Amino acid sequence: MSEKPNGEKQNSLISPLRISRRDFVNGSLVGAGATLLGAAGPGCAREPKLAAGESDPWTGFGGVGDYAISSGNVAAVRDAAHTIYGGEAKQNEFDVDGYRLYGPQGSNDFGPPDRDSDSLIAQIYRDTGLPFEYEFVAPGPGNSKVRAPREHFYGIYWEEERYDTGYFLGDDAVNPWIVNPRKDNLARMPWSDDFKAELNRAFADVEEYYTGDDLDRWLDSMSYKELLEDVMGFSSKVTDYFDPILAISMGGVGADAYSAYSAKLLEMPGTNIHYKFEHGEETSHSFPGGNTGLIRHIVNYLIDDSIESGNSFEEILANPIRFDSLDRSSNRVRIRLNATAIDVSHAGAAEDADHVNVTYYEGGEVKRVRAKSVVVSIGGWVARNIVSDMPEPIIDAYRQFLRHSPANGRRVTHRTVRAGQTHGHDVLRPV
Repeated sequence: MSEKPNGEKQNSLISPLRISRRDFVNGSLVGAGATLLGAAGPGCAREPKLAAGESDPWTGFGGVGDYAISSGNVAAVRDAAHTIYGGEAKQNEFDVDGYRLYGPQGSNDFGPPDRDSDSLIAQIYRDTGLPFEYEFVAPGPGNSKVRAPREHFYGIYWEEERYDTGYFLGDDAVNPWIVNPRKDNLARMPWSDDFKAELNRAFADVEEYYTGDDLDRWLDSMSYKELLEDVMGFSSKVTDYFDPILAISMGGVGADAYSAYSAKLLEMPGTNIHYKFEHGEETSHSFPGGNTGLIRHIVNYLIDDSIESGNSFEEILANPIRFDSLDRSSNRVRIRLNATAIDVSHAGAAEDADHVNVTYYEGGEVKRVRAKSVVVSIGGWVARNIVSDMPEPIIDAYRQFLRHSPANGRRVTHRTVRAGQTHGHDVLRPV
């Protein structure tokens, strides 16, 4: 959050349609993405420890590095999120048998803009020093023969057959690891023949279940669980299989919460997309820690010496963050950690207000600061609950998207609005 403490003003009051590039970069509260759910490898699970300084089991196991005390949605985030929930782009780091492992949580992949573009994203790249072109570092000779994807998600489901994928079945299993199980149509998996047959039919995805012109509306009339089980005829075990795939991709919940239309956006079975991976140049990349690579460049640009020796591409990605530098009173932009915005509104009528009030939750207390302008950069389903005097045209836009709620049979409405959307890879270096 960009702010001055205890009532001080900053920046200039501007309407939503007149936000300049510098206003966006200087004031952006960067947040996005789904919660990445992933099982730790056996080396990680040997001596699990709670994150440093944490005692609540909700916080989960911690790693090392800048994000060691930020394991998933920690207890403090959970408590604040019961008021209003946001998102994150976070880098997880673990030491496993002497190796440093990196993994993303939250927003993950990006596609660089055109170098000559005058778009907002391209200008941010130029200002912050983000490279426009990358080359992939080849694995060291003899280090590994694993076919690893160049984007974190592709090896999970969509292009599982293109890369080497291991299923860990537990230390007590006859074969703890099954590598590339789809190579032989799941024959080596210790599952029932009926379940394997169901999954293979889902993977093939050759059937169409609706041919009307209003396919999207039909899909949006049901949850993806209902499409899988009631329309496609699968057992609940198939829903259980796809639940974590949905969760890592869209927001941390499963097929009973997402509409079948949401599943179409992910090109899931039964939505008439019939996903097949295409050979060719990959345009979507991932930094080792997901889109923290982008955010670290932005923070390094906004706040001097916020990253130790943060000048080169590699240093900005890997060097430690100086957390004590983020909220200094001398900063032109200040980042206040563990502060959750719960209300953003004009002081009086929007057309006459000379400042905006930002109310936030921090350390068990509700606090307020004043600003002459605010950029709320977060999923629209959250922003609509934070910006209490949002203009009617934007409120009306949120009413246009329908999502089925199977829990109570009612329809609720939301629409995601972001100022700019980027996508994001393993072992990248600038060209």
